[in-house]
Amino acid sequence: MTQIASGDREAFRSLVTQHRDLVWRAVRYRVTDDAKAEDVVQETFLAVWRGAGSYAGEAPLTAWLRGIARHQAARTWRLHVGEPTQFEDSYDLGGAAGWGGQDPERAAQSVQDSANVRRSLARLSEHDRVVIELRDLEGLTAPEAAAELNLTVDALKSRLHRARLHLMAELRTTGAHHVES
Repeated sequence: MTQIASGDREAFRSLVTQHRDLVWRAVRYRVTDDAKAEDVVQETFLAVWRGAGSYAGEAPLTAWLRGIARHQAARTWRLHVGEPTQFEDSYDLGGAAGWGGQDPERAAQSVQDSANVRRSLARLSEHDRVVIELRDLEGLTAPEAAAELNLTVDALKSRLHRARLHLMAELRTTGAHHVES
């Protein structure tokens, strides 16, 4: 990172080559469109280039990269909220929403379930949320996630089990609150 901070383009190319897939996984489940996800990956590496000097090495490099990717994905999402849809009429929009071959009530329930999961994840502690994001959303293997969090694989599995229990408890609470409102 010191080389990148001093402007070494070859060191930067090497970092991008080595960690592009990791950044893509960190972004892809947060940004549903491939083209926008690719933009976020590019923005992430641009932020890395600009902020390389701020990397203190206190956390693993991969954790730092994922943090920047999460921040860029959230920033991109906020910029695109309210953006006009690409679909001009309700027929096209309904088809894109999956209502052509699926029961609309079932499709709406699926969207509601997804929103409940996102709300529940947001209510988890950072400790629980990160382990679920790494394993279940970004698809890291247990050894990869353990290395990312500086844990043994057994400790990671234990933490993941507890985090999933917390998520299930939140889902029950979030679902109950949603039904009552």
